[in-house]
Amino acid sequence: MGSQPAGRARVRRGNVIALCLLVCGNASNEIHLLDRFIQFILLEIDESTMLERIDDDTRGNDFGRIGDTRALSIVNVGPA
Repeated sequence: MGSQPAGRARVRRGNVIALCLLVCGNASNEIHLLDRFIQFILLEIDESTMLERIDDDTRGNDFGRIGDTRALSIVNVGPA
């Protein structure tokens, strides 16, 4: 199928192959964007795994280490 632009993949729906946009992450206004997508896949993570990943110094960003981002992440995960 050849090389794809970053964040895009070819998917097959029946006899149709379409180029799809893959989005990973979240935003405070995501509810306002739902009508732009035809399918969602919700991935969940348990708190201990999430905190282990946040604390990994090799991951390349400061999310979870600055301001209230760590506390907000814990609240957003909720109970297991």
